Amino acid sequence: GGGGGGGGSTSSSANQEGCRGLIATGHDALIVRWVNQVHEADGYDPLSMPAASLSLPTMVDSGQCDPRFEGLLEIPVLLLRFRFAVLQTFNALLCRRVLPYVDLSLHAQAGSLASRIAALRDLVFFDVKASFIASALSHTRSVHADLPLVVLDRRSPRSVLQQMSSQLALVPPSRLKGHEMAFRVQFTGEGAEGDNGPYRECISAACGDLESGAMGLLLPCPNAAAGGKAPYQHTHIIRHSASSPSDMDAFALMGRLFGVAMRTRLPLDLSLSPLLWMRLVGHAPQLAHLEMIDAHAHRVLSDMAGGGGAGLCDESFEGDMQCCFEVVLSDGTVQELEKGGSQRRVSWDSRLEYAERAMRVRVDEGSAQAAAVGRGLASVVPAGLLCLLGWEELELLVTGRDDMDVRLLREHTVYRGVCDSDELIRGFWDVLGGFSAAEKARFLRFVWGRSRLPRATHFTESFKVHATPGCGDNRLPKADTCFFTLHLPHYSSPSVLRERLLYAIRHCADMDLR
Repeated sequence: GGGGGGGGSTSSSANQEGCRGLIATGHDALIVRWVNQVHEADGYDPLSMPAASLSLPTMVDSGQCDPRFEGLLEIPVLLLRFRFAVLQTFNALLCRRVLPYVDLSLHAQAGSLASRIAALRDLVFFDVKASFIASALSHTRSVHADLPLVVLDRRSPRSVLQQMSSQLALVPPSRLKGHEMAFRVQFTGEGAEGDNGPYRECISAACGDLESGAMGLLLPCPNAAAGGKAPYQHTHIIRHSASSPSDMDAFALMGRLFGVAMRTRLPLDLSLSPLLWMRLVGHAPQLAHLEMIDAHAHRVLSDMAGGGGAGLCDESFEGDMQCCFEVVLSDGTVQELEKGGSQRRVSWDSRLEYAERAMRVRVDEGSAQAAAVGRGLASVVPAGLLCLLGWEELELLVTGRDDMDVRLLREHTVYRGVCDSDELIRGFWDVLGGFSAAEKARFLRFVWGRSRLPRATHFTESFKVHATPGCGDNRLPKADTCFFTLHLPHYSSPSVLRERLLYAIRHCADMDLR
């Protein structure tokens, strides 16, 4: 009996050692990322989700999983579930017994408990982070009898963003910590009921102005002109030359708007470079990250550093490359890599030095402006909270998803004068589902004054579809943005519905035209 027990113990120890070998450091982070994706898609609570329900191979085969998760397929499913259970226990203890008692503002202090938690951020479920952050923001919100008033005139030659910026510059950041709205908005000469609609419309218009270059703060990512498979082509980057004191104040205001978005759960319709989000959560971009904004420059500089592997050789290098120790930035300005760099030719022997320094300058573009954004964000949201987040998670909290989830919207819809199974409503959802991402954003702005949906757990208001009696082929849909309501006439066919709805969302921009 004793021998059998000893053999079992040895076998168990061997199995445990084998399990340790199968689980690499990065696997835990992958499991957490996968569970985050399952939670967002199906609404499962990652802390109470049965570990036995995690079945990664099935999910991957169904096409719902990012290819990066395929590295988990080599792990036996029982071991995967066991590790998930361990991560659940870790997260439960962290959120209940640790996070409420730790000063996260000390995360930059080596050896502090906050710094150790920050180092483990990839092992914390996003839902746990978001819940803790929401609680912290609730406890630090400001309550004022009168919110600041921003008066806007769309007929003014100044953009909505410029008008809003000049008025909010006079408002202390401490007054922008409201839970539902940071300030009230009044559009001159436009009719609107309530405060929520004009507020959301103001935020949406300001985001549009930012990306349009109205204030010269942002410009399209160089990858946008590259086409093909270059990553993040839709994003905007900071304009490096926007460095005047007034520009820095504007970047700080951008950061305050990020904080307002987190507090009021109103996603901003912005698509910004991953490098900005990295800096805001305290991650320094690496040279390889240049590909995220300028894949062509990254390839050229990498080929230069690679030398022979890229078809370059000592004899013809200077004639082929013909460049000096200077680099062209994303906004077209030329920056020397050293004093007199425009006169120093890049040689075969100095090519590695040039490639590394050029990449570093390109990756560091806009770092001073990003710091200003960070200061603005920290004036509205406790800066220590950001050490819990990965860059993609901060982006999600500030900007939400850029493609409207029609299924999610439908789940939060109520009807009057019609029901979900009626032909009109079935046609409406079919039409909406066939819209492009840009058209969906226009639709959402038409009915709600915002261009992006909140996360499923942040829905506090139902979308209301009210059917208008009688045949309405000659009538347009109408919307009440303050009440998230669409008044939908009875159309004779889905094609007519589509035509009328598209016309409405493209042309009815002013509040009183809705």
